[in-house]
Amino acid sequence: MESTKQPVEFTEEDQKLLDKLIRRSEKKKHKKDKSRQDGEKADKHPSKANKRDKKDKVKQEEDKQEAEKANTAKRTLKAKPKSTFQKPQHMFDITTRKKASVSVFKGKKMIDFREYFEKDNEFLPTKKGIALNEEAWNALKEAIPKIDQAVKKLT
Repeated sequence: MESTKQPVEFTEEDQKLLDKLIRRSEKKKHKKDKSRQDGEKADKHPSKANKRDKKDKVKQEEDKQEAEKANTAKRTLKAKPKSTFQKPQHMFDITTRKKASVSVFKGKKMIDFREYFEKDNEFLPTKKGIALNEEAWNALKEAIPKIDQAVKKLT
């Protein structure tokens, strides 16, 4: 079998497209050749572009190191518990919605005065309130007679 090659006929549009692709290819090749020549010249005479390239490489290296540090930090972070709150062991009603409680939080005894709200027949704490450690609680107990006297003077 003999292979017979027949000439391919291109339309005018196809020819323009083909010419355009060839020109692009030649431009890319020319740019590559020119950059190689510039590289050779840069070795002999350091230019501003060469200095800029060095700065870019340094910056890329720094960015890479920062990213590695961030990834390391992410890996070393431990999962935090959702809450260290324990239900109060002792609860005292001050009013219907205000309560005092004594509990342990992060291993420390706390005296908590807080407003509560009702949801599904259960009272839950709000953000409105104050939690005192033992030292602050003792200071408050010592100040109560003075506070009581001040209240009596106002009425």
